[in-house]
Amino acid sequence: MESLNIDSSVDFDLTYCVAGTIPIDIDIEDSDIDIISSTPDLKKMESWLSKKFCDYPNFISFYFTSSDGRALVAKVRIEGYLVEFFAVEKPLNEQFGFRHMIAEWQILKRFDEEFRRDIRSLKRSGIKTEPAFAMRLGLVGDPYGAILDYATQMEAT
Repeated sequence: MESLNIDSSVDFDLTYCVAGTIPIDIDIEDSDIDIISSTPDLKKMESWLSKKFCDYPNFISFYFTSSDGRALVAKVRIEGYLVEFFAVEKPLNEQFGFRHMIAEWQILKRFDEEFRRDIRSLKRSGIKTEPAFAMRLGLVGDPYGAILDYATQMEAT
C-alpha cells in the first residue's frame, strides 16, 4: 500500500481500505490486492486513477452497476501484483465486499487452522472465496447471502 502512495496524492474526499483475502490471511499465490473505497465523486476518482496509473500498459477502468450501486473499477498490475480498485458512493462498512470480508473473518476466528488451509486449498483449485466458504461449511444456495446469514447467526450464539 505504501508504494501506491494513495494518501499523499488524493485531493478529494476518499475513504478506502484493503479488503478481500489478504487482510484475513486466506490469500494464495495469485491473489489480487483489493482496495475498496467510498467517495462522493466517482468522476474525480476516475480522473485520479487515470492520471496515477495511465503509464502502466495494463491499466483499465470501467463503470458497472454492482450490488452497491454504480461502481468504478480500475485494475492495474504493480510490482507483479494485480491491484483492483472498487469505488462507490456507499460508506465502506455498508459495502458488500467489506461486509463479506468481516463475515469471513468472524467465521475464521471460530475455526482452527485446518479450516483456513481447506479454504486456501479450494481457492487454489479455482474456487472463488465465497463459494469455498460455503462448500466447507456445507451451506446451500447463494454462497454470498449464505455466508452473511451464517456469520449473523454465529454472532447471535
